[in-house]
Amino acid sequence: MSPGRRPVARRPPAVARRSADAWIAAALRRLVRDGVTGVRIDRLADDLGVTKGSFYWHFADRGAFLRAIATSWADEQVPSHLGAGDALVAPTPRDRLRRVLERFAGEGIGRTAHAMRDWGRQDAHVRRAVDRADRVVLAELTQIFADLGMSAGEAALRARVIFWAGIGWHVVEPSPAAASVRDLDQVLDLFIGPRPPPRVRKAPGRRK
Repeated sequence: MSPGRRPVARRPPAVARRSADAWIAAALRRLVRDGVTGVRIDRLADDLGVTKGSFYWHFADRGAFLRAIATSWADEQVPSHLGAGDALVAPTPRDRLRRVLERFAGEGIGRTAHAMRDWGRQDAHVRRAVDRADRVVLAELTQIFADLGMSAGEAALRARVIFWAGIGWHVVEPSPAAASVRDLDQVLDLFIGPRPPPRVRKAPGRRK
């Protein structure tokens, strides 16, 4: 090596380095389990089986990391609730609403959302991230009820009530059992009425 020339730092292997998404996912698991005080770089490095040096390939410090967690969660929360391609998978308003309810009832999503809301009471950036995700989900719920023929006021009211119920699911019961198909269908019946029975086509009569 020439005198005065600094050695070139080598990028650690991908397995040892881990991705920014892996660090954020590990942090969210810790957040659910221990709260934000448990989201510590040394603990997460142990969880991921890497050194703390891996963290600094992606984040300047813990403060930047915490902001990235909140932003990433808000970005992911919207498609998690609404679902990519729902217009194709769930074409009717009732089916779209059922997809949202399924995601509210999902234990992993619900517990993380509950932890994020608790954290948001202490941190303005997190609160803004939670509010951003909430606005998009509420807008979609309102549109579903509007598509069912309800007035703007009634659609907005029903959207808020079902949204509050979804949030409360994991506040009242932090580890709820997975909602059954019958449970979700009963909630749908309560909010929008039962699904109409399928029309039975009469066999054509014989001509005399």
